[in-house]
Amino acid sequence: MSLNFKLFSKQSKNRGKRRSKKAASLILVIACGFGLMALIYGLFSLAMFLGGSRQVRNAADAGALNVSRKMMDIRVPTDPKYADVADTSGKVGMSNVNRLWGKAYLINANLEEMQKSGQAGPKATGNGDAAYQIAQTINDNLYSELASSKTQDLFFNQMAGRRTANMINPGMGIDKNRQNTCPIAMVDRGDESNLVMTPGQIPAGITVGKVDKGSKSYMQGYVPMTANNKKFTFTSFHEGEQPHLISDSVFDPNRADIAPIAGSATVIPNAFRQSALASNGSLDSTATASAVANPIRSYSMTIPQSYITLHVLNTSNWFVDGKKIKSISYETKADQTIHGLVDYQTPTRVINCFGKLGGEYASGRNIMAIIKALKADYEPAMKKLLQRIQGMDPSFTMAKLTKMLENQNYDKNVSRYYIFAKDDSADHTDPQIQIQADTGSLPTWIDVKNWQEDFDGTAKDLVTEPTTTDEYANAWQSPPGTPQPTAKNSGVMIWQPGSGYTKAVGNLFIARTTNLNFSSKP
Repeated sequence: MSLNFKLFSKQSKNRGKRRSKKAASLILVIACGFGLMALIYGLFSLAMFLGGSRQVRNAADAGALNVSRKMMDIRVPTDPKYADVADTSGKVGMSNVNRLWGKAYLINANLEEMQKSGQAGPKATGNGDAAYQIAQTINDNLYSELASSKTQDLFFNQMAGRRTANMINPGMGIDKNRQNTCPIAMVDRGDESNLVMTPGQIPAGITVGKVDKGSKSYMQGYVPMTANNKKFTFTSFHEGEQPHLISDSVFDPNRADIAPIAGSATVIPNAFRQSALASNGSLDSTATASAVANPIRSYSMTIPQSYITLHVLNTSNWFVDGKKIKSISYETKADQTIHGLVDYQTPTRVINCFGKLGGEYASGRNIMAIIKALKADYEPAMKKLLQRIQGMDPSFTMAKLTKMLENQNYDKNVSRYYIFAKDDSADHTDPQIQIQADTGSLPTWIDVKNWQEDFDGTAKDLVTEPTTTDEYANAWQSPPGTPQPTAKNSGVMIWQPGSGYTKAVGNLFIARTTNLNFSSKP
């Protein structure tokens, strides 16, 4: 009996140990199951969060890219002085702001040349200041709109606000993250702007920053340059480039707050940064993106509505015994016989005096022939004309100028001729250089009656011809006198510059004088 009890007791203990081991194994299995479930849930949550983060990143990219594109739609009204460089609605935006500054630059470059040559008139300084200040005001108004958080938020939300981060939380929207960093930058410094220029349109002695790309030259972007003691900065836009995303390593070193452009606190930026935010209450997901804008259009640097005047005056002065008796104008044609003094009573007798004038025009009556008639180097005059014309149309050449002047005969009934750009396009981007008499149908923006008031420069001799005797004119009298009559001929080209602020950019005056000398002595 005692032996059986001991055996039973031992068997009971063994069964208890087996039950404990089974229970422990079961608990371990359950614990592992819960752990595996937690791991799976964690991995799933992580995958969802990472997917949601990608959604936020995509939203930030789309929002920033939309901002860079839509900023081209922001435009501000221009001033009447700059109506010829505005768009078809009379406004200035990112697309044509460089065109605005290009006109202001040319005006002040012309003024600087006028100062250096001693030909700046009383109005010159004020006109230069006004041209710059008006352009700066338009620029500042545009800058305020572009840098406005309201404007940027609107364009950001047009794209990012339509997206969701449903992998973080179903139906969760994406909001604008109110970032603390500067949202604007000036990238691609030193590269080209969207303003095409030609070196010939810059007055002599003026230094300009330019970038050559293929056959074209562009004003340099984000590199300040000076004209008439004023700083000008153009916005960089790569030729033919679409708006696109850029990295932080490109944006950050060029931020407006970290690396401002010297001398211009409101230079128009070309890059924008935006930040997106999605939150499920316990965890936030943010993403930042930057994009560079581009209008995908270029303009020529011009003063579209500007003009040059050109006129010729031939004067014959009639002298008897060294005393000037009268002056008579003569035409720009050869072999003009003038009976200048008819039955003129001298102290000793009556004489009749004659002159054959205009021999200098034997080669023709066209304006180019008139210019060449001066037996001196006329190239300085042609260069002045071309430089100012290229301010209307940079593609105009010396060959075109020469041909245009050859095709225009000088009419004796015309007071002066006008050289200007006829442009029928709505935004003044299709200049056609023309020469036309003041008796014709000139553009309404040319004030023919008060043309002289448009000039802020003073006149100065540019080309002087040596005096010749009896070469291009002849004098004779009846009855003959002693000494024999002589005809002395000389000419001068006078250049009066204009800045273009009041539309006039130059006046070329060709004056030819023939002095005929007669004698009362037999």
